[in-house]
Amino acid sequence: MSGQGKPNRLARRIVQGLLVLLVGAAAYPYGSVELWATEWLCFGAILCIAILVWSGSPRRLFSRPAGPLALCGAALVLWAGVQLVPMPRSLVRLLSPKVAAIQKDTFVPGGGEALPRQLLARARAEGVRLSEGASTPPGPADRGDPLAGRTLSLYPFATRRAALAWITPILLFLAAARVARDPMCRYRLLWGVSGWSGLCGLAALLQSMGWSASALWSQQQPGDLPPMLPFVNRNHLAGFLEMGTLVGLGLTLAVLSRPTGRLDRPGIRMALTDRAWAAPRLVAVGVLLTFSLAGLVVSRSRGGLLAFVFGAIVLASARVLRGRIWVPLVAIVVLGIGVGVIGLMGPAQGTMETGSFSSSAGEASTVVRLDLWAKTLRMFLDHPVTGTGLGTFQWAFASYQRAGEWGKLDYAHNDYLQLLSEAGIVGGVLLALALAVFFRGILAPALSGLDKRPRFTTVGVAAAVSAILAHSVVDGNLQIPANAALFAILLGVLAAAARDDEANAIEGERK
Repeated sequence: MSGQGKPNRLARRIVQGLLVLLVGAAAYPYGSVELWATEWLCFGAILCIAILVWSGSPRRLFSRPAGPLALCGAALVLWAGVQLVPMPRSLVRLLSPKVAAIQKDTFVPGGGEALPRQLLARARAEGVRLSEGASTPPGPADRGDPLAGRTLSLYPFATRRAALAWITPILLFLAAARVARDPMCRYRLLWGVSGWSGLCGLAALLQSMGWSASALWSQQQPGDLPPMLPFVNRNHLAGFLEMGTLVGLGLTLAVLSRPTGRLDRPGIRMALTDRAWAAPRLVAVGVLLTFSLAGLVVSRSRGGLLAFVFGAIVLASARVLRGRIWVPLVAIVVLGIGVGVIGLMGPAQGTMETGSFSSSAGEASTVVRLDLWAKTLRMFLDHPVTGTGLGTFQWAFASYQRAGEWGKLDYAHNDYLQLLSEAGIVGGVLLALALAVFFRGILAPALSGLDKRPRFTTVGVAAAVSAILAHSVVDGNLQIPANAALFAILLGVLAAAARDDEANAIEGERK
């Protein structure tokens, strides 16, 4: 081995360990929704890239197929920068009249931020008591954000935060795509993902049995929402577990199959008779799978369970479909946008009490989501070119609520519609381009090996990615840093698998 090869291999192992650590560390503090946890996750991603750059040529990080997909993400960050460019208010009114109108009702002239005037007017009309002096919106002591009211983004601070948040998964994707080119690093990385998924499932299972796990929380638990450890929202836990469980299923099939990747009775018999330590590995992955699946079930997330079933179907059919696997995934993305159209087709209602979502108490969650998606699509139609600004959904959404609606929503519970509403047509084009690059440059090659028999580990990762894409139709899982980080790492593993041109399977490396 050359002197250059040793540092490269050492760097890959260090980054592999860091990636495994980040998967678990990101899930612990509420899915990394805490600011300090998000910053540490970003620091870890930068550290991984720095180590890889130190150990080799930076150009290798952006080689195909990872490079083009990373450039799509970078273009979205660049578009967020355009949304932050200060410009005359007259130009803002010309390019995005709806944003300018909301800014006029939201920000105090001359700087400073206050409660939106339209909310104050609504409060008075509906008899809501306001504190003394709240009839007019005085600004805070400081002048607030100097860019407020002068950018295409409705709320510049939120757009800056969102742009920085996008950088983390992009860097994790590039790091995983580089490290996972080594079959052994890839194999260990997937075991690490399965291990953390099992631990999260175990924590949720114990909590469902009455275990008080206050020691796992860094602050007081929210009183209005029972958490599913280590996440606050059970749907976010389900998103994490569905990916980890499908990766574990891929590992199980890999251990049971022959070194060539063929799964048959003689090969399974050989594995059960302890071929190359196969039996201990089967026991380990079986325990982790049991905990992961149990945690997914006790989360009682309908979206998570349906997404897992969809991923399991992909796992079972990927070897048969191979080049056509993109068809159901495209259908999922189209459905993600189509649900907003379905909501818009319903009758418009003026108040919360007469709204369509109050007509079906038995399926309140489903109808509320349809109403929410209709409003989100309407946000896109009102801001088709520029969007409201990356990361500004919760502030823009306030203007689309009916009389009597005062609920605060951080996410649209649909990642596709939220991206369209925040980034406009530019975001839609970048989404379509990223999906085309993913399907053509990553997914199809990864599932089409030289022997026409995709590896079970690769199929498991493809199923996990497919599941979270499906879950994103009904929830905002990719808005949660921990789930976005895991998704990015698994996407990087798929990108590395797409570069494989060796006939031997990853699972054969350990047999």
